Amino acid sequence: MPDFSPRNSYASHPDYYDVKRFYPGTVEAYGRLGNLYRDRLGNPDRARFYYEKALRLSPSHHTPYREYARLLQEADPRGALDLLRQEIEVLTSYPDPEPSPSSLCLPFAPREVVERFRAWRSHPMAPRHEVDVIARSVLRFLKGLSVEPYRFGYPGWDELAQEVESALSPSA
Repeated sequence: MPDFSPRNSYASHPDYYDVKRFYPGTVEAYGRLGNLYRDRLGNPDRARFYYEKALRLSPSHHTPYREYARLLQEADPRGALDLLRQEIEVLTSYPDPEPSPSSLCLPFAPREVVERFRAWRSHPMAPRHEVDVIARSVLRFLKGLSVEPYRFGYPGWDELAQEVESALSPSA
């Protein structure tokens, strides 16, 4: 936790108080602590500690991958790129192949997956063979939105799928 006086702490560290809205020990709390140490307190080592803790706690939660990648983008661009690829893989693990009526909502917009893919594949270090693998994963995700109960909640999936298909190499 940051060192500060409780008397003036909110004014100097409002992000810390946003963290307290989440239960301690959750992925969200650890991720917010990582953001706090990265963005406000300038302590990348401590930020790394909290991002890694969040990912160990729940490797299927997508947000810590993106935030951790932001921390690494200058010091370790290849590591940041790998984290972004992992985030896309987590995002594309939705939707459930056999959805129930209660699983109507995704915790993100399908367009976000395509935007993440677009940014990742345009990175100069993105290996071409991985671009095709990830593109196929994104396509499976988008085509999964064509089944009930997703079909009516996410109507633009086919246009997004066409954009991703255009990124595949001719031999893929």
